[in-house]
Amino acid sequence: MINILYKYFLALFFIISFCGVNFPQSDSVQVKNRSIDSLLMISSFGKFQNAVSITTAREEYIFVSDLDANVIYKFSRSGSKLAAFGGAGLGQNELNQPYSIDASNGLDVLVADYQNNRIKRLDINLNFILQFDFNSYNLTAESSKKIYNPPGL
Repeated sequence: MINILYKYFLALFFIISFCGVNFPQSDSVQVKNRSIDSLLMISSFGKFQNAVSITTAREEYIFVSDLDANVIYKFSRSGSKLAAFGGAGLGQNELNQPYSIDASNGLDVLVADYQNNRIKRLDINLNFILQFDFNSYNLTAESSKKIYNPPGL
């Protein structure tokens, strides 16, 4: 029950933040777990320039995508930073506006690399596995086989 509430709150937090609700100036993500009767945990973690996407894996890891820093961060449930992936650029280990992330299968992390027109697949420790390039720079590919700027997963 707590896990369901936890995921619900994380999703709600980002929906509210995208809808223009103003929060106090902060550069951290705040996570709250609630039971029906009491507040179980309040914590803030991470320093972000523009956190736009959050996902969880195996009920033990939290991943946050920082759009402006072009980095994916991995945190423990307690908020300790465990790993980071990315940096600005076009290379294999670089990102350009990681718009959306998904780690719900618990085995790997998918990243929508928006400006690089690709989806990256990372392992649970944020090591590069492979990428899906959408032919956007291939001049001979049919236009129906090109996908530009994937906004989500």
